[in-house]
Amino acid sequence: MLPGNINPVNIDNAVNQVIRLSTHLSPLHQSGKTFDISLPSSQPRLFNNDTLIAAEARSKQLNCECTSHLSELIRKLNAFEDYSQTCSAENWQQAAVHACIYAYTSQARHLMEKALQAVLDE
Repeated sequence: MLPGNINPVNIDNAVNQVIRLSTHLSPLHQSGKTFDISLPSSQPRLFNNDTLIAAEARSKQLNCECTSHLSELIRKLNAFEDYSQTCSAENWQQAAVHACIYAYTSQARHLMEKALQAVLDE
């Protein structure tokens, strides 16, 4: 036991927890853990930047601007989904709001990807 009733085991546990959280979780996920808010799982991305660019290029072949607009929307939703994971919270209400923003953005992106896939399949 260290002087002043400081328990080195408690210090080690706290430091290890901070290291684990800071290296493996985004600020959004850290807030979720801190305030005991379960975060929804993200829908997997169906398109990456390269496939979105290729889909956008098909706009001329299809004589339809939908692929161009949908690709742009998906890129913006991807960026906002990534950004929303960097939001931290000071209390459980903020953590809950940020978790909803992340979930809604993920769902919106997934729906737009499905719409783009439908246009490409046409």
